[in-house]
Amino acid sequence: MTIYTKKEFAVACGIETKRLSVYISRKKVIILSDDKIDGEDPRNKFFLEKNKTKSLAGPEVAVIKKDIDSQKEDYASLDLKKTAAQVEKLEQEVRLLRLKEEKLKGVVVPSELIKPVFLQHNQSIITEVHNNSREFTRVFSKKHSLNVNDVAEMSGELIKWFNSAINKATILSVKSIDNIVNDYSEKRGVGERE
Repeated sequence: MTIYTKKEFAVACGIETKRLSVYISRKKVIILSDDKIDGEDPRNKFFLEKNKTKSLAGPEVAVIKKDIDSQKEDYASLDLKKTAAQVEKLEQEVRLLRLKEEKLKGVVVPSELIKPVFLQHNQSIITEVHNNSREFTRVFSKKHSLNVNDVAEMSGELIKWFNSAINKATILSVKSIDNIVNDYSEKRGVGERE
């Protein structure tokens, strides 16, 4: 690691110390916290090489200038990539913050939380229907003096009907939730750019 004082760096570049201060203020040359200059820093190294070539003469200058120009392109493309990555990261953070805000306001509820509620609701209905159908068949069989086999057959048929009805209702509820989620997603996407 080569460390220069401002005066040493200015001499190495073939410029006056006053001009070096201007380049430092423009961030063409980067200084350390102790007012020294790191010669291995890419920007400082580039600046040093660029200014050395101004004092050189002959065909070597063209080769060095070509290297410097390619380094400029490398720095520029790196800066563009870095800026693009920062912009993308900020856009992601904004999307996440909006989603978080909508969740806190209750505008957005994860659909995965709703489906189990419906299933649990349906299961409690099934349990109550089964209990009440047993009671109904008991009262009906007593009133009409049915035998045990007739009561069992009637209970089985009632349970099949109720189970079929509950299954159909569950499927329709899940489809309705999916449709709501899809409609919401489409409306949210209108006018937005990715």
